[in-house]
Amino acid sequence: MCFTSNNVYHHRKLLIGFMFSILTFSNELATINAFLPSTPLPPPTLHLTSYHEDNKNKNTLFLRPSRTYFDSVSQCRLFQSSSLSTQKGSDSTTSAESRPSGQQRTPPRKNNNHKNRNRNARPRGNHKHYSNNFNNPNDPLYKAKVLNSKIIKCDMPSDVLSTFVSCGGARGTAGNKEMNTVNFSTSLHRVAKTCSMFRPRDASNPSSNPPTQKQFRTMTLTDPRFAILLCAVSEAFVEMKDSWNCRELSNISWALAKINFVPDSNSISLPPYIEDDDGRGLTKNVKSCDDQALLMSAKRLRESVILAGKEQKSGNNALYAELNKRWISQMRILAAHLLDGIAYHVQFKLLEDFKSQELANMIWALATIGRGETILFDALVKRLLEFNKSKMSNSQNATPAKPQELSNSIWAFATSGLSGEGQISLMKYIAQSFIDEQSTPNYISQFKPQELSNTAWGVATIVSKRSENNKLNSNPSKNEMSPTLIMEEEASAFQIIREIASAFLGRMHEFKTQELSNTVWAMATIGFADPESPHSRLPDDAILLKNVLQKAAVDALPRLRRFSPQELNCLGWAYARLSAERSPEIDLLFAGIGEEVRRRIRYFSAQVIIFLSFNTN
Repeated sequence: MCFTSNNVYHHRKLLIGFMFSILTFSNELATINAFLPSTPLPPPTLHLTSYHEDNKNKNTLFLRPSRTYFDSVSQCRLFQSSSLSTQKGSDSTTSAESRPSGQQRTPPRKNNNHKNRNRNARPRGNHKHYSNNFNNPNDPLYKAKVLNSKIIKCDMPSDVLSTFVSCGGARGTAGNKEMNTVNFSTSLHRVAKTCSMFRPRDASNPSSNPPTQKQFRTMTLTDPRFAILLCAVSEAFVEMKDSWNCRELSNISWALAKINFVPDSNSISLPPYIEDDDGRGLTKNVKSCDDQALLMSAKRLRESVILAGKEQKSGNNALYAELNKRWISQMRILAAHLLDGIAYHVQFKLLEDFKSQELANMIWALATIGRGETILFDALVKRLLEFNKSKMSNSQNATPAKPQELSNSIWAFATSGLSGEGQISLMKYIAQSFIDEQSTPNYISQFKPQELSNTAWGVATIVSKRSENNKLNSNPSKNEMSPTLIMEEEASAFQIIREIASAFLGRMHEFKTQELSNTVWAMATIGFADPESPHSRLPDDAILLKNVLQKAAVDALPRLRRFSPQELNCLGWAYARLSAERSPEIDLLFAGIGEEVRRRIRYFSAQVIIFLSFNTN
């Protein structure tokens, strides 16, 4: 673009920076020459024109931004030549006299680089790792970004561990200051993801097949580099506690649960809750968390790994095998302490900053490992619902929580066996989202078959466990919740199963064998369409149940060979409980189940064989 008097004022700082860079940084001449044509050209004369001047005989240089320099005071941009009025390969310049008559000078090409001009500028928002030197190899943020890109590209757990060692993270405690919180979180997350990644196998050439998921897990847990990585993450969690954000802690929890080597609360007890004064004369539950205990566990594990390595080098394989078992046991204990520390930090320090997906991942991880507790789960679910309700109220186009977040959360409550107000609030929220066509139209259609099946299984499991507990506790005062809350829970459960059954009826062909058997099992477990239940809506529920059983029998019969023994057991039990009136389709299904039991009888227990034989005849 040509600079005229109309825009000289607006580009004054830009031109001063340009002239300053030319006069001061003489070594940038090579950079300028690199952008010029290969044929030598006479240096053009830089001339500032205005609309009063005649620039026909001037050798005008049109400038375009090409490179950015960061300065503590201002940003100086270096411009490259993009449109010279000089012809390539000629020693003479192009002027108005040298052009054919009537031909006007070609205007400079439109500059669209302004769209990417600020890509290296300071990021918006609260970025604690902000630095001005984003492309400086010596800048910690630049080094962390390069390291993170290497970690993400790893396809094997061993590759992630090799990257951790090569960057110097294993040399000292807390990663030897070579890794930041993002690197630690990405490393553990990548190890867990590559361990559980599906890899196709070739049956014709078994020797060339990659290890299975179970083999990858065993290889990772017995690798001393993974133990050192866990030590570094634990030490960094204590030393850089204020630097961890919600996504990083959620990813670490997910990774530890995915690898599935952390002992549950029955093996290592959870830290107790204590009553503490909140400063206003009230008491609150506070979970005790000892950072020094976490550091000591990491120190013991690191020393055991180093000692085992020395014995292996000396050739003492017997002692190495003994030490190997010891540090693997210590690693499981350290992982439990780390997860407890994360749970404490999340509940009392970062809970208000968590988003919906991060909360669902935390709940799922704690339930999978078996280190969840009612107070913590209630707090996480309360924040999950508050976040989604706030999102719905602040935007007209907002949608409720993602189906996977809700199904994983309800599955977590059912798996952990915990019950509280958070669980009931979650079930009421799901039931309301299914039927609220005004704010969430066709919300249930967004659920995948697995998510519908997991939700139905979780709801039915929660209700069945509640009923069993009520039968065991003859004294009503020992019940955990009031009868009113229990009725609300059961009403929400019936509403959820009712909506899932309607969706299941229209999408049955999408359901896999496990999803089909679990859905029918859930309907039988809660006693759907039971005339004695106060939550049944007769005759509509009875008609819906009859249609589901008829269609499911027709759909399952051709693929009974693909059902596992447990799935056949669940399916046969559900039909035996629900189908009071036998139809030809149901009779054929029972006959098919009986045939599969006889064909695979060695996979069934004696109790299951007797039960299925009684109901399939």
